[in-house]
Amino acid sequence: MQPWSEKGMQLVFGIITSSTTGKRNFATSYRITVDTYQRVNLPGNYVYRYWATLKPQTYPSLLHHRGYLERLESQFFLGALPTELFFKITWERDDSTEEDELLLSAAVLEDKEHLGGKGHGVHKLYLARLEEEKRIDAEQKKQEQKDKEKIKNQSEEFQANKKVLEKNLQEAKEAIQKENLLEKQELEAKEWDPKITTLPGLYLLSVGALTPLTAVLGRDLCNVYFLRFTNLVGCFINFYILYGIQQKLHPGKKEIGLLSAFNLATFPLLYFFTFLYYTDTVSTSLVLLMYLFHLYGHNFLSAGSGFVAVIVRQTNIIWVGFILLRIVENVLKDKAIAYKRKVTPLTLRSSKYFQILLLTIQQSWKSGFSSFSTLIIDILHESSLFIIVCLSFVTFLVLTLMFIHTYWLITDTILFTFGNELQIPPSSWWPLIIEFFIYTAINALTIYLFLSRTFTWADSPELQRFL
Repeated sequence: MQPWSEKGMQLVFGIITSSTTGKRNFATSYRITVDTYQRVNLPGNYVYRYWATLKPQTYPSLLHHRGYLERLESQFFLGALPTELFFKITWERDDSTEEDELLLSAAVLEDKEHLGGKGHGVHKLYLARLEEEKRIDAEQKKQEQKDKEKIKNQSEEFQANKKVLEKNLQEAKEAIQKENLLEKQELEAKEWDPKITTLPGLYLLSVGALTPLTAVLGRDLCNVYFLRFTNLVGCFINFYILYGIQQKLHPGKKEIGLLSAFNLATFPLLYFFTFLYYTDTVSTSLVLLMYLFHLYGHNFLSAGSGFVAVIVRQTNIIWVGFILLRIVENVLKDKAIAYKRKVTPLTLRSSKYFQILLLTIQQSWKSGFSSFSTLIIDILHESSLFIIVCLSFVTFLVLTLMFIHTYWLITDTILFTFGNELQIPPSSWWPLIIEFFIYTAINALTIYLFLSRTFTWADSPELQRFL
């Protein structure tokens, strides 16, 4: 038992030695009670609380501390203590013939001068301490109950998320890897799951988003629920970016552009992964953002978005290269117009446009070194950042000997579909309305099959889900 003292003092009065006797029988325990009488002289200016520590020489684990200490404490807290005291100490222990040492200690509870020198109020002080201990115990039990209810509520709230997490191996690995980063572990090779070939862009973005929120809200957001929530936010971001692209490509079609952007944001191949922790949603957002900045001529922001997109998913380097070619095309188109070649909207959609660009390069070459070098400088000036991103990626591949999974190109398929539909100006509501209902039906059916239609493999008892 730890000393208890308002003033933090402990006085050791001495060691009481007594010998116990009894039969030594390892099959049966014999309890032996020994009464020890001792005279102790105490300073008269203080009121004390007593406790004793028994140090048995044999079988320490068999000592019955509890009953002994309670009797000792209660005996001396029922009234004021005299300055000279006879007391009886009783303790119980199992069979032994060895000597035991009893260390008698006391701690200052209260200066008697504050009580008029009479020591009255010791019992009141003891009762107050008992009430305080009861209050602390009650608060601890109340807090424990709250913690249990909180855990129970979280368990119910995240039950569906946890169930889905257990059945999606890839998402589980990515979620665990991201939680490692949120716990501020070092990015060393031994801490990176080798089965995850995706670059750490998604995890770094999650850390950047959730860590400040954790600090502000004072709540641990490092769990699967909030990881998936970041993808859900990405779905709304996709809708906003798609609407911005629509307005840039087809100005003046605000209302119909909203429905078109909504349909694209809920495209079935992408929408399902909105509710899981995958790279598809964030990857699509970054590529679309890169394209939007490119349309508005912000090459620095466009290249930056492209760089982050590659960090999230390696295959996005294809779209960085696509924007690079678009920039080269725009430079050549401006040069062709300067050479007074006819570049009409009809020409842009025909094979003749490609011929015009080739003729522009030939004409610059024939015009002399100065003209051709000016063309090259213009191209490099506009596309230098994208070239740096592409070269950096190639260097990274060579140094790390990584590879791109060409058989897992869902995001690229989605973006190819987006690119085709974004180029077509929305002219009628009916095709978009029909598209909306088709997408909604497919999404609802996909989620239903995923949640309810489980199956098992012959070599595994675990439930599997269609994905």
